[in-house]
Amino acid sequence: MKKALIFDFDGLILDTEYCWYTVFTDWFKVNYQYDLTMSDFLLCVGHTDDLFLKYMADILDTTIDQNRFKAEVNEACLKRVQELPLMPGIQELLDHAKDSSIRCCIVSNASLDWILPPLERLGIADGFEFIMSAAQEGVFKPDPALYDRAVLKLGVEKPECLILEDSEAGLEAGYASGIDVILVTNRITAQMMFPKHYKKRLASLQGVSLSAVLS
Repeated sequence: MKKALIFDFDGLILDTEYCWYTVFTDWFKVNYQYDLTMSDFLLCVGHTDDLFLKYMADILDTTIDQNRFKAEVNEACLKRVQELPLMPGIQELLDHAKDSSIRCCIVSNASLDWILPPLERLGIADGFEFIMSAAQEGVFKPDPALYDRAVLKLGVEKPECLILEDSEAGLEAGYASGIDVILVTNRITAQMMFPKHYKKRLASLQGVSLSAVLS
């Protein structure tokens, strides 16, 4: 029986992936008159920006000031994220998990400074026992260590956990950790090809019951 749900954050709880896509698109259009494609952007979904920026520098045959890029896109995206609602089905899933004594936590490649403010603004921070941030832990998905540490902190066994992920990096991390993963795609990651390392694939959590998630 499942005793814990482990949530990713970006692209699962908030539609930040699309926010990043629009900000990245605007930045490259303004600075390099380049029309960023979805294929370009998908390189950084679930990962840090380093590989993506190296790829873009090669495409544009130039040097990109990474510090400037990160500072400007972070500022722009932060403003947009402050207006984002919860992804459909998240609130209901958290409510049902609480009623069923299913424990919840977040495991993310993002920093706590990025994750906490939206959770507090939307009133769901108390729904999670803890947040495990790769930025604090010093290890990033697809390394399974983040999920291994989360299970230890929960004090449960891996078969008693279920991971909710939207990206390939998160899916691979969960799979490598030996934990069941439900893949919940969004309007960005729905366009990606995924290895079938998931227990179930959903297009959204909207209207999906806790029992359906856990089954």
